[in-house]
Amino acid sequence: MYTKQEGSPRAQNQPLWQVLDKLVPTAQDYVVIKHHAGSFLETELHTLLQDNEIDTLVMCRVQTEYCVDTTVKSAYSHGYKVKLVRDCHSTYNSDVLTAEQIINHHNNILNQFTTIVNSCEIDF
Repeated sequence: MYTKQEGSPRAQNQPLWQVLDKLVPTAQDYVVIKHHAGSFLETELHTLLQDNEIDTLVMCRVQTEYCVDTTVKSAYSHGYKVKLVRDCHSTYNSDVLTAEQIINHHNNILNQFTTIVNSCEIDF
């Protein structure tokens, strides 16, 4: 998620906005910039997926209780089949729960909206 607030480390072109060298998009890749927890809100993602006849999404990302939770539910509401990769989403400890507890809790709850899979089960 990237904020529109200038000076924020999550603002576009700031440190937390940068893509890891191993994951830098190629010329054929689509890049969707988002400013909210959900990837569909105020983005062209849904149109892009429809235009390319994509009906299944594989979710791997951070932060479990924010962006992952919101995007899984939104994708489901948009009619997509969703696969949440159990070992490829993460978060941080909160004041109340450990990261592992948060992840396990969300895997349990989100299984109403998604198929929970391990990374070794993903085949593109």
